[in-house]
Amino acid sequence: MLPLYLQKYAKLCYVKYISLIHKSLNLNTISIGSSHGHYGFLPQNDGEFSLADTSQDLYMSYHIYKNYVNLPLLKNILCFYSVGTSGFTMYDNGQEVFMPTYKILHNIDYPYTNKRNKRERERTGFIGIRKTIYAISTIIQGNPKYK
Repeated sequence: MLPLYLQKYAKLCYVKYISLIHKSLNLNTISIGSSHGHYGFLPQNDGEFSLADTSQDLYMSYHIYKNYVNLPLLKNILCFYSVGTSGFTMYDNGQEVFMPTYKILHNIDYPYTNKRNKRERERTGFIGIRKTIYAISTIIQGNPKYK
């Protein structure tokens, strides 16, 4: 069973994704990046949307950019970047539990899955990419076991 915080995170990401799909044809500005964008950019109208997230690294930001750069009315992409962002990866900094939501919702593959061996993943509390994807997928699909 996934920890409660991860269940809530998955549900929140899904709601945000549905909102993005609903608004996508009318967006002229999106923001991407880490917590600076997540907390620092407040969309002011229906044409603006924040795809930034608290643990988003440059790899994920770039692939989100690639996924949504061709929206028909898109004119502005705000990328929130800080000094520490260039060396930060979700996988190397203990944020790998959030990576499956990017795979499930935005079809972004993981670049880092072979860096750590099984023992190190278990030591850091990593529950496993496949298990996490399954659990988050069932939350998104409404499986009562994970509600």
